[in-house]
Amino acid sequence: MRDQIYFQDKVILVTEASSGIGRSTALIFAQLNAKVILASRNEEKLMSLKQEIESNGGEALVIKADVSSFEDTQRMVKVSILKWGNIDILIANAGLYIGDVSHEINLESFRESFDINFFGVLHAIKSVLPEMKRQGKGHIVIVNSLDAKKGIRGDSPYVAAKSALDGFGDVLRQEL
Repeated sequence: MRDQIYFQDKVILVTEASSGIGRSTALIFAQLNAKVILASRNEEKLMSLKQEIESNGGEALVIKADVSSFEDTQRMVKVSILKWGNIDILIANAGLYIGDVSHEINLESFRESFDINFFGVLHAIKSVLPEMKRQGKGHIVIVNSLDAKKGIRGDSPYVAAKSALDGFGDVLRQEL
């Protein structure tokens, strides 16, 4: 009950809300009476989630966005602010598993992994941070992986990007 009161009318932006952790997170916040912004590249799945949230009395906004594009994340935040005036919490959840053997160093695998798993999170944070500073408040939650702490054979592009994200998140927490 206390959580429902706390989250009532809070505006929560969830990246990669179309499936997995992002979808579940969006549903939970909607059940807690938050206004949920659903962002992902898969608009069809987002629309289905929006219908589910609204059929249970919640509020949701769908924004098709690719976090690997800084322009998309800037648009995502702008549309959100125009709709609800602010963003209280960013759930930076977008991620994509990309594996490859490290001794071959396939540069494209590493670039693709960093574009989504590292820069995608940075794009979302860089886009929302000015609004949170303007508001004088806000929370940023970076969803990461245990692979950031312990690499597994065949996972080097994913591990490298998630490790970089882990380090960045630690410094960001200290600075903010």
